[in-house]
Amino acid sequence: MSKLPNWNMNLWKFIDENKAKGFSWGSWDCCTATDSAIKAMTGESLIPKELQWKCEATAKKAIKNYGGNLLKALLKACKLKNLEEIELGFMAVGDIAIFKGEYGYVVAVCDGNILLGVCDDGWQPKPMSSAVKAWRIPN
Repeated sequence: MSKLPNWNMNLWKFIDENKAKGFSWGSWDCCTATDSAIKAMTGESLIPKELQWKCEATAKKAIKNYGGNLLKALLKACKLKNLEEIELGFMAVGDIAIFKGEYGYVVAVCDGNILLGVCDDGWQPKPMSSAVKAWRIPN
């Protein structure tokens, strides 16, 4: 997996077009929204095709079967697609991060200033300092 030549424009367009899109398990949750951002930047999906879910219970089951928990599942997926784990202080636009939310781990994309996750009302900004791990898609 690597970034497309116009990845930056694609990402900003994607973020803007989806700014008010609300949370929905399996179609617009933290994993699928971040994966869609990754697709905008690379043309590829980070989530393996066999992983699908429609509700919280099936999401937890898919994640457990794939990696045990969301952090381990993301570590596995990033390794398989050659995303480079980076030090948190070096996060930049287009990097992928995971942070600990109120109910567990949450996956987000970095816009260079904040992490963007998903909530009922659209993008949910979180400080970059909340990240526990981060990855960079190669150019």
